[in-house]
Amino acid sequence: MSAYLIADMESMNEERFHEYGRRAAEVTRQYGGRVLVVGGSPEVLEGAWTPHFLIIIEFPTRRDLKRWYECDAYRELVPLRRNASKYSDFVSVEGIDPAAGPPPGAPAGGMRSPTNDEARPGPSEATAPSGRGPPINGPEAPRDA
Repeated sequence: MSAYLIADMESMNEERFHEYGRRAAEVTRQYGGRVLVVGGSPEVLEGAWTPHFLIIIEFPTRRDLKRWYECDAYRELVPLRRNASKYSDFVSVEGIDPAAGPPPGAPAGGMRSPTNDEARPGPSEATAPSGRGPPINGPEAPRDA
């Protein structure tokens, strides 16, 4: 199953930052990594997260991702990255295989979109996608306890 590295960084030395990126890309390819997003224009839709420079890399498996992150060639680049950026936050996450059914922890009945026959919430009933927090529109909606 594919795994993804999601990194958020803020550069404080463009020259070093670009050198890190160039050298890290070479090592990434050696471990089957495929860069999906570099930079872009992150748009916060909800919450307080303020990403600056996003990188998303797909690896064939989480094992491949960890082997890349822990390899000597990449570990040698970590000081360069840290010296070139104000901060760098990295997380890894496994993808899902839609053919395998709902992922562990998915809501009962799976993760599916409502059909045309099912009722959809009106504007005052819609809550934040996380199910937590205030409703998107209208008064506070009741929450499950």
